[in-house]
Amino acid sequence: ANPGVNTSFAVDVKMTDHAGNVAVKNISFRIDGEEIELQSISTTTASGTYKAGTVIPIVLNFNKEVQVTSALTLTLTNGKSLNIPKDSSYEKTKEVKYTIAGGEDWKSLDVKSITGTVEDSRPKTLTFSSDLPTETTIADTRTINIDTEVPTVESFSSTAADGWYNAGKMIQITMACSEI
Repeated sequence: ANPGVNTSFAVDVKMTDHAGNVAVKNISFRIDGEEIELQSISTTTASGTYKAGTVIPIVLNFNKEVQVTSALTLTLTNGKSLNIPKDSSYEKTKEVKYTIAGGEDWKSLDVKSITGTVEDSRPKTLTFSSDLPTETTIADTRTINIDTEVPTVESFSSTAADGWYNAGKMIQITMACSEI
C-alpha cells in the first residue's frame, strides 16, 4: 500500500498466551511525508518610500510549523544582514524587523538570500544555503524604497535687484534644493 504524504494508521495488536489470556493493544501512528517549504517572504509595510528610523517587518511564511534550529541570516538586496535566532517555538511564520539607518538608500528592497536551518516536530529539516527556495518575495507584492538623504537648501535667487520694495510688490524668489 502507498500511504501517501500524510497518513494516520491505527493497528490493533492481539496477543494470547499459553493459558488463553488475551491482551489487546491499540497503536496509532502517523506518517508525515510532507517536506518543509518556505512558501513566501512578505511584509505588512505598504509600497512606498521610507526614511531612516522606519521599522519594516519581514516575515518568512512556511507550509507547516517550524522552529529555528540554527540561526537564520537574511541578507537584503541593500547588503544589510538580519538574524532570526535559534528558538524552540513551532510556528508557520518567523519574523524579523529591519530598522532603516541613515545612508541606507535603496530602490526595491527585498531579501536576497537566507542561510540557517529550521525543522518541524517530526523532525524534518530545511537548510537554507543562500539561494531562496521560493519565488514569492517582498518585491513580488511591494515596492519598498529607502531614502535617508535629508534634503538641503542649496540656494535662493531672484531676478529682482537688491534693494527696498514697497508693501504689495510681487518679487519672484527661486529656491534650489538637493532633491525634490
